[in-house]
Amino acid sequence: MQKHFAQYPIIYITLKYITNKDLSTGTWDKMIEKLRMFVAEIYDEHRYLISSLYPEDQEIFQRILKGDPTYPESQLKFSLEELSKHLRRHYKKKCIVLVDEYDFPIESAYNKGYYEVANDFFKGMFSSLLKSNDENVAKAMLVGVLQIAKSGFLSGLNNLMVYPLHQES
Repeated sequence: MQKHFAQYPIIYITLKYITNKDLSTGTWDKMIEKLRMFVAEIYDEHRYLISSLYPEDQEIFQRILKGDPTYPESQLKFSLEELSKHLRRHYKKKCIVLVDEYDFPIESAYNKGYYEVANDFFKGMFSSLLKSNDENVAKAMLVGVLQIAKSGFLSGLNNLMVYPLHQES
């Protein structure tokens, strides 16, 4: 533990609450609005990176940091992958990704009737961050209620190890 403690940049994500506001919403438009705030908060934790970025990356970083509603949703889904690249360049080492309640927005979307669009967004977001991003991410841990392998939500991820906190009977 001593060898690895405090040795990696961290991207910490909790998808249940954003600034103490429940992510559960009635429509996709409201959820994506909260997701912009969510990503802005994560970028704010790494604001110190701005000065070390290329000018074009600084502009994008600032737009995400401000929660710019005109920043395309199609690009927002790749924003955490971009953050992992910035962290690797800055620290010259891969980052660790910790995700709590990874399944909450999907469950909420399913219950509120906008599952397809939410599933597409989160599949893209987590796949870009975790699947083909080995050069920037060393390890990741996802915690949630749905078992990843059974949910199909993140079926594109491979090399998963599942550690249940309960015994199946």
